[in-house]
Amino acid sequence: MVEAQALVMVTELEDVEVTEPKPASFQCEVSVAINKPPLWTLNGETLLHGPSVRLEDHGRVHKLTLKQTSADMSGVVKFTMGKAKSSATLSVTET
Repeated sequence: MVEAQALVMVTELEDVEVTEPKPASFQCEVSVAINKPPLWTLNGETLLHGPSVRLEDHGRVHKLTLKQTSADMSGVVKFTMGKAKSSATLSVTET
């Protein structure tokens, strides 16, 4: 019997600093590509794909782009996929 490979973070999210209204991108990599979308949050609020949020899945690599930032978006971005978790800080400064 083959054991399922553990899902762990290979590359963690990194802190991002931008000046509003520039976009902010976060990228991480997990050990195994699974057919289940990750959960992205900003300050505890779930982020969904839409006009201002772009979510990309390239197998094991996952990317979040906040297309237009504002100072009130500063905070903690979290990525969760099963037991694999990573977080980073988004710092947005006013122009």
